[in-house]
Order: sequence, then C-alpha cells, then structure tokens
Amino acid sequence: METTLKIQKSKILVVEGKDEELFFQALLSYLDLTDIQILPVGGKSRLAANIKAVKNLPDFGSVSV
Repeated sequence: METTLKIQKSKILVVEGKDEELFFQALLSYLDLTDIQILPVGGKSRLAANIKAVKNLPDFGSVSV
C-alpha cells in the first residue's frame, strides 16, 4: 500500500484492485454519490495486510461506520 495514501472523505470503500476501483468509480458517479472514497488494496493476496494498514492511517478515526 502506498505510504502517501490519505483518507479524504468520511466514507471509504475498500476494493481488491484496479478493475473494482474503476467499476465502483463509475457506479458512484452514476448514483451521484460524492462522499465515498475508493481505496484499492492491491489484490486479494494483499487484502488482509492492507486492511490493517488502512486502519492505521492517520485520518481513519474520521471515517463513518
């Protein structure tokens, strides 16, 4: 996971990779949902480790549950 990654919105959607990221970008745009940030984690083999990394991002506390 990139170290320059920052949480910029109050809601996040963690996705597996680039294909899922592009799909959800299009879907969220179509639905006019602008308060959700998509975070790709680099594939299913990296999912568990990168989910933990997302939880450790400085602004994770500002994410809505």
